[in-house]
Amino acid sequence: MFGFFGIFSLIPLIIISLIVFWIIRHRKKGHPSQDREWYLRFALSKEDAVSQLFLLLSFFFLGVTLLAFNRDLGDPFSWRTVLFITSVIGLVGMYRASGIVSEKVQANEKKINEVQAYHEKDVELIRSSIKEIKSDQKVIMSDIKQILKEIR
Repeated sequence: MFGFFGIFSLIPLIIISLIVFWIIRHRKKGHPSQDREWYLRFALSKEDAVSQLFLLLSFFFLGVTLLAFNRDLGDPFSWRTVLFITSVIGLVGMYRASGIVSEKVQANEKKINEVQAYHEKDVELIRSSIKEIKSDQKVIMSDIKQILKEIR
């Protein structure tokens, strides 16, 4: 398909991809506590990214296959038509995939809200316990001071 010299035409693309990958991998990230939309990380997992990459590759290979079939059938369509058909199918497929990811994000947000509502009582209980402990510590400190004064 590429021939001997055609494979060397991919080397700049590979180098650019490696540079972009390195930049994305080594960029500075803020502290997780400063991230206001931390819950969106669940929807953008590595598994989702890999599945989207494979979906993109499948559309790429669909285009290559259509071009090969077109050539085998005697070029009834121009390469531009095959490229247009592949692009339309790819756009529709990626639009559907983004809809699936959007549904997953909404489901994750709903679960997070349910968990937050469920544990709100626990958080309030813990806060009240901490307040009681602090007040008890003050009483104990005053008692210890009183005992130490009596001992002296």
